[in-house]
Amino acid sequence: MFKKRSFWKVFKCIILVMIISCLSISMSAEEKKRKEPHNLKNSIELRVEHSWDMDSKILDIYARLVRYQTAEQDNYNNENNLNVREKDYLKVSITDMRYTTQNVYNEFIKKRHGKYLELDRIEKCVNNDDICSLMYQVQWSDSIDVKDSTFNKDFGKKAFYLEYFVKVQFDDEEISYKAFAVYPQYDLKALPIIIDPVIPQINILANDKLPPVSSPWYDYISGSHYWKMQKNIKERIIKNEPMVPNDAPIGHLPGDEVNESIELDREFYNSFRNK
Repeated sequence: MFKKRSFWKVFKCIILVMIISCLSISMSAEEKKRKEPHNLKNSIELRVEHSWDMDSKILDIYARLVRYQTAEQDNYNNENNLNVREKDYLKVSITDMRYTTQNVYNEFIKKRHGKYLELDRIEKCVNNDDICSLMYQVQWSDSIDVKDSTFNKDFGKKAFYLEYFVKVQFDDEEISYKAFAVYPQYDLKALPIIIDPVIPQINILANDKLPPVSSPWYDYISGSHYWKMQKNIKERIIKNEPMVPNDAPIGHLPGDEVNESIELDREFYNSFRNK
C-alpha cells in the first residue's frame, strides 16, 4: 500500500514538472516573440532608373529615417514588453526618380498636403565621452511646425531639380505623393534639399549619421559589440575619416561593420537599386 502511494506521488510530481516545463517553454517563446526586432528588409523599397550619385544621397536619407524609426519602435516594444505589430513600423517606397524643370517645381510648391509625419529626434547616451545612439519617433499630425521658407523657397533657374514618387505606410495610413530634391546652384556634389510635403522635416536627417539604438538597450551597451562600435567610430574621428565610409551602401550607419546584431548585408543594400 505504501509503495502504491509512493508511486502515485512520484507520478504526480512528474506530471507537474512536465506541465511547468511546457508553460516555461510557451512563455519563453512568447518572450522571444516580443523581443525579436522588426524585419527591416520589408520596410524600404527604393527604385530608380539611373545610377547617379545624386540618387544615392536622396535614397540614403529616407533609408536612414526608416532605420532610426525601426530602432525607436523596437526600443519601445522592449521597454513595454509588447509584441511586434507591422503597422507600428514606417514603410517607404520611392520610385520614378527623374530630372524635371523649375516650372514643374513652382507648380508643386503651391500645393500643401493635409497630413504630415512629425519627427521627434531622440538620443541615448551612456557616458559623456561616448558616441550617442539615435532613434526617431514618428507620428501623424494635422499641423506641424516647419519653416515655410524651406518649402516655398524659389531656388531659381540655376538649380538642378529631381522629382520622384513616394508611398508612405504607417499606423494604418497609406499616402502616395510626389516629392522633389533640389541641388541649389547645380552643385551635384552637395547634399540635396528635399521638398517632401508629407515628411517636411526630412532634411534634419541629411547629416544625421549616428549609430542607431539597438534593443534591448541595457543588454546591448553591456556587450562587446557596443564597445567595438565605440572604438571603431572614435578611431575614425581621430584619423579625420568620415563616420560612414564614402563607399558605404545606401542606409549604412556607423557601427554596422562591427555590430553583427544590427548589420544589414551588402546584398540587401544593393537590392535597393534596379539598374
